[in-house]
Amino acid sequence: MDRIALPARTNGGRAPARTTVYARPERAAQLAHALGLEITVPAIGTWEESHASAHRYRTAFGHLDVPAHYTDPGGFALGECLTNLRLRHLLGRLPTEHKQALDALGMMWATPARTFQSMLEHARAWAAVHGHLYVPVKEEIGGHPLGSWLAAQRHKAKTGRLPHEHGQALDAIDPDWNPPRTDWHRRYIRVRTLVATTGWKPAVPSTSPIGEHRAIVNWVITQRLTFFQLQPRQQELLIDLGIPPLPGGMYSDRAYDPQRHAFYAALAHAAAFLNREDHLDVPRRHLEPTPAARADAPAFALGEWIHQRRKHPEALTPKQRRALEALCMVWDPTLNARTRPHDDTRPRARRPAAVENAEEPLAPVPDRACRSQMHDTAERHLLQHLQRDLLLA
Repeated sequence: MDRIALPARTNGGRAPARTTVYARPERAAQLAHALGLEITVPAIGTWEESHASAHRYRTAFGHLDVPAHYTDPGGFALGECLTNLRLRHLLGRLPTEHKQALDALGMMWATPARTFQSMLEHARAWAAVHGHLYVPVKEEIGGHPLGSWLAAQRHKAKTGRLPHEHGQALDAIDPDWNPPRTDWHRRYIRVRTLVATTGWKPAVPSTSPIGEHRAIVNWVITQRLTFFQLQPRQQELLIDLGIPPLPGGMYSDRAYDPQRHAFYAALAHAAAFLNREDHLDVPRRHLEPTPAARADAPAFALGEWIHQRRKHPEALTPKQRRALEALCMVWDPTLNARTRPHDDTRPRARRPAAVENAEEPLAPVPDRACRSQMHDTAERHLLQHLQRDLLLA
């Protein structure tokens, strides 16, 4: 029955190199026990070493689903050691206090199988730490080949062999787990990490990192210049990260969508103003000049466009609001702060019905000067009401 016995430890508790790991030693032990054969289960390390290594693994990964071939960073063969302990438990040779200590760590007494659900849990743990599922192919998490497993799932998805429910489960963790261009997504992940760790605002040149990050800054500039040549999902990812298009690239939209193009083109003008002035408090009558490549095009009324966005924030989609927020949008110029617009989904206090239905006498038609003064007064009152609502929100 040497095939069910784990190899004896060498000096220092390190397991000797081996190319074969038996998949079901517990089944072999059951058969040998039923036949009345003598069974030898050599030890690998001491109990103190085994428990300490298992505790470190449980602390690092939150479970004891240890592959049989796994060796911890200190060189201890934890995978084979746990297999050894399972055999001793099966044969009734494991002391009670050892079993209780392992149960406290969440010991899996049945040999864990590598299934889609088990690997999905490892993928979920990776995403919880890194915020995405773009795992390097050779990356392992606790001995589990998560990188190669995800690469296999992407290959199945591209060939139409990935079950629909498996794709939905991965989408729930990261909608971009299977990007169409992995090289583009790899650079995007680097940009997102750089923004999160350094406070870099890609729309504000004065905050750009220098030195070793110069290559990724140049890549961001290239994406802004070729913004309308990117796929819609790539455009959304850049906008969510605060990376708007540059004016020089707004006229090369291959998949022309008038509504989307009009907003992003205006956003590019706003980005040009922000790059030049370092703020987005645009005067209402400001005309933004066109790029040198389009000298024949008329100047863009950026001030009026910003004014209309402030006046009717309810007409913006959530993505458009986030895009303007990424450009340091000033929603209320009287406050000179980036206060968010009023959320129309919040219930507002209604006036009493008697007041709403009360008839008011018709006022005489004012002249032009009076109408201008009334317009300015009404606009000032509107801004005051918006300020009050924002303070109450």
